[in-house]
Amino acid sequence: MASAIHALSYCTRNTLVAAALVTLGRKVTGKQRENGAVVWHLDSGSACGEPDAAVAFTTRAYAREPLASMAKVASAREWLLDDVIHGRFETDADPDSYSTTSLAEASLLVANNFHLRAFWDGRFYFAPCAREYAESLARAEEGTLIAWQKNYLLQLKQLVAQAKAELYGARDCQKDE
Repeated sequence: MASAIHALSYCTRNTLVAAALVTLGRKVTGKQRENGAVVWHLDSGSACGEPDAAVAFTTRAYAREPLASMAKVASAREWLLDDVIHGRFETDADPDSYSTTSLAEASLLVANNFHLRAFWDGRFYFAPCAREYAESLARAEEGTLIAWQKNYLLQLKQLVAQAKAELYGARDCQKDE
């Protein structure tokens, strides 16, 4: 019976893909450490669009929703981490800028076409018009693309914390957003 369950499960090393599948309704049934990475085991649930999940996160031309929106916010998050936070992206921010320290909120803003004006001292700065949009994020209705993106980022955050705990132990695993 155990081999039948394993045969029906989906396994991936790609935490971005795993988070998307969890957002779409699959459940993590296990994880294992393998060659310095975490392999996620997900149930054989009937998540919509699941065959396309890996494709959505490896191509920029993917257009089917809600995976396309999740891939877009994942790309925005990765850009913020790689090129902005850990890169060299510091410019002066206008005094009227909308700012946030939340990586998730900044990822949502970038993914939804708000231009990042600056990153300085741990804060992301956007045009003032981003303020109204950022406030509307809390009111995103279930089933909307924004709600899918927010849920995806939440699932990704939880999986990243689990992966860090698996790879490095419990020390400081909740620090990064």
